[in-house]
Amino acid sequence: EYGAEDEFLIYRDGAGIACAYFIVGESGNEEGFLLQKTHTAQIKNAYVQAHLRGQGIGRVLLDQAIRWAKDRGFARVFVEHETANRHGSHFWSRHFAPYLYISARYVDKSL
Repeated sequence: EYGAEDEFLIYRDGAGIACAYFIVGESGNEEGFLLQKTHTAQIKNAYVQAHLRGQGIGRVLLDQAIRWAKDRGFARVFVEHETANRHGSHFWSRHFAPYLYISARYVDKSL
């Protein structure tokens, strides 16, 4: 869930077309519940178009998100991601240290 205080960071290509974004804000009620009331910012959503990945766009947006958090006095920034997302997991693991591991198993309801 996004709030009025969240920041929507957009990266536009040379033609001015939005091709990537990050949404950053204060840690929400459900995600990051262990970090509640610790003045922690959260990257709540992130996306870079597939054909532009690996070109440093995510890093530019991450730097902006960290600057946003620092300017507002947040003590840390966290991101929650699925390890099954190979591209995202590779990116986040280069810039963040693990804080918590959660294991989940999805149940096939069609059985």
